[in-house]
Amino acid sequence: MKWILVIVVGLAVAGGGVLWGKGLLKPSVVHLLHRPPKPVLVTLPSITSNIATQSGENFAEVTITVKLADKADAKLFAQDTDEVQSAVITELRGETMADLQGSAAVATLGKAVGQIVDRVLNQPDAVQGVYFTKFLVQ
Repeated sequence: MKWILVIVVGLAVAGGGVLWGKGLLKPSVVHLLHRPPKPVLVTLPSITSNIATQSGENFAEVTITVKLADKADAKLFAQDTDEVQSAVITELRGETMADLQGSAAVATLGKAVGQIVDRVLNQPDAVQGVYFTKFLVQ
């Protein structure tokens, strides 16, 4: 009886190996469900804001695209765009001309924007990148 079971299991394993080798067995559905989610790019409406100066005549104009981890985060972002935009304006108003000059300054502001979006969405790792498609300071 044991020999029959060993033979049946052996044939099943060998047959599966042959079918797999010939490409007749497809990847399981479970394997397909574990694909990492694709990031989603979302763009805030262009923002123009006064910046912190003694004269009060300087401003920054930026357009920001944010790379989010997945569609769920993009849906949350769409629901909270006004809150994100308001928080970014608040951040800009606290910056000076000197704070916004140079590539290091832009990178620092990008990190701040990423933290703002993560906080507003209440998703600690939603933001995978922040890109300025327009950055003007006068």
